[in-house]
Amino acid sequence: MNSKFIFCIIAFLGCTFCFAQDMVTLEKRANELYNYLMTGKYDSVVPYIHPSMYDEIPKEEYLADLKSLNTKKDGITVSMINVPPSFNFKEIKIINKNYYCVFYYNQLIKISVEHVVDGFTKELLIKVYKKKYNTDKVVFNERENALLVQRRLQRVALADELSSYEWKFFANIKDQKLSEILGL
Repeated sequence: MNSKFIFCIIAFLGCTFCFAQDMVTLEKRANELYNYLMTGKYDSVVPYIHPSMYDEIPKEEYLADLKSLNTKKDGITVSMINVPPSFNFKEIKIINKNYYCVFYYNQLIKISVEHVVDGFTKELLIKVYKKKYNTDKVVFNERENALLVQRRLQRVALADELSSYEWKFFANIKDQKLSEILGL
């Protein structure tokens, strides 16, 4: 009886250590990904994205979208501003031998406008970008002639057979039942 109790405690501690270690790995990879995004090392971002995402958008197109940041197009430049991400990781869930974790982080986007913006246009731009980025935190910085968009993003981390059980990331899950299980 005593040996069964000791075995249960050792098994419990082993599982707790494995999950804690897995969370440490997840947090490390999320920070690495965020740092690559903030420093413009977009080629380094690609290996962090879950392979299934490339079924929706080809890898080359995804990389081209990333690289289009900080470039002027039609008089507008969109750039990400490095702010503390303040990650908030939910519990790791195991579903059909796959590991999932929903997490949240801060993002600040600066949208610089080439031409001087008048009051009416400013209000219109604020309204458009609030809707586009699904946030109420959009302000116009008159001094920089730029919009600042602040939002809290939700992402999903997944470690599965397809990723060789290494944490990879993607924006959303198409499977409704899985979304419900994860609380999305």
